[in-house]
Amino acid sequence: MNLRQVCLIFLCSHFLLYASSARAQAPLFTSFTTRDGLAADYITSIAFEKSGAAWIGTPKGATRIEGNYWVTYTTAHGLGNDFVNGIAVGANNRVYFATFGGGLTVFDGASRKTYTTANSQIPSNYLIAVAVDKQNRVWVATFGAGFARLDGEQWARFNLPDNYINALTLDANGHAWIATNGGAYYFEGQSATPVTQNSGLASNRVLSIAVAPNGSVWFGTDNGVTVRETAARFRTFREADGLANNFAKAIAVDAQNRVWIGTPRGLTQFDGKAWKTFLPADGLSDNVIAILAIDPNNNAWIGTPRGLSVAGISLERTTTLPVVLVHGWRTADSDLVDDGEFRFLVQYLERDGVQVFYAAGISPTQTLLQNAARLRDVIAAAKAKTGAPKVDLIAFSMGGLNARAFLESTLYENDVRRAIILGTPQAGVRLWLPFLAREIEDRPAEPSGVELT
Repeated sequence: MNLRQVCLIFLCSHFLLYASSARAQAPLFTSFTTRDGLAADYITSIAFEKSGAAWIGTPKGATRIEGNYWVTYTTAHGLGNDFVNGIAVGANNRVYFATFGGGLTVFDGASRKTYTTANSQIPSNYLIAVAVDKQNRVWVATFGAGFARLDGEQWARFNLPDNYINALTLDANGHAWIATNGGAYYFEGQSATPVTQNSGLASNRVLSIAVAPNGSVWFGTDNGVTVRETAARFRTFREADGLANNFAKAIAVDAQNRVWIGTPRGLTQFDGKAWKTFLPADGLSDNVIAILAIDPNNNAWIGTPRGLSVAGISLERTTTLPVVLVHGWRTADSDLVDDGEFRFLVQYLERDGVQVFYAAGISPTQTLLQNAARLRDVIAAAKAKTGAPKVDLIAFSMGGLNARAFLESTLYENDVRRAIILGTPQAGVRLWLPFLAREIEDRPAEPSGVELT
């Protein structure tokens, strides 16, 4: 064997070793932030529709994820408060939001309703968690006022020795398990049975609770995790056993009875025999785990203060396309973006990493079709510069009419993903008529004005 053959073998073996190492180090989780469409990076709650669509709660609203559609809802869309602490999905995909300061909001299709202390018997507007049982009764946990149950339109209110609740979950029978700093409580019928250190818990400060498919109940505390295997059998696990940290802020159990435990020092998984801890090097958004949930396909979703991480699947990210801005009627007098209505929007878009193009050369002194041709050229230039297959349009006032003229003409080449039209009299808005009449009177020869009459 000559030197050249030896070198070739060395290089091949080195490449295979590197490729194997790269595969071994591939991230186990995919992470997402506001850049991908989340309302905020701090994740407070996660819930799923039967279809698999996910709802992500944050301090700045709730984001629904379905495919590559990420849509955020805030108080502007009917939430009682932007700070969403808990989300639950009931029958017919009715979605319940436990807000901090705004009570309980219900999304039922296009209908929105919020229960507050001003219009109902809900015990507090400051909610920590929400859950829906098989009878479609809605359970809410509050910050300082115990917990309550909504049956139809009737509220039943319940107090505990410690009314500051950390978590609430339901078992398969619809019975509530409640976590407080003074122990956990099992609520059946009208009575609450305490579960404390005297019962076998690692600590009375219970931060999270999860009910496993096999019926066991897991308690996350500030001093480890405890599993209640039967009414009389409890087992506790701590760092010495393999837990990342004894402060178990979040806990979830998947269909295989694997336990996922969120701590300030990473995510731990326990399959009944072996322990594994996952860190940002594995793809997690952060070491600190705030919330955990298991989706209908048994994938783990991990909420952190720095984004959302998902194990087992890769979500479709929202696609960021270049944006073309189409100005209004009188902006054409200078035809500079800094003099028009988009001067601040340009800054916001570019701050978020969006490439922005301005449709100069559009004017009421031209016909709508001439303006449409100019818009076609701007879009073509944006596509050529960025390599994007399509653009998004944002058009204001007359710009909306020009955008519409382009989209409805033979000039359109299916290269606009969406058009957002602001303040445009598409159906003859009456408020706009005096302005249009004045423009026509002052400039009777302008082609766009003539066409609009």
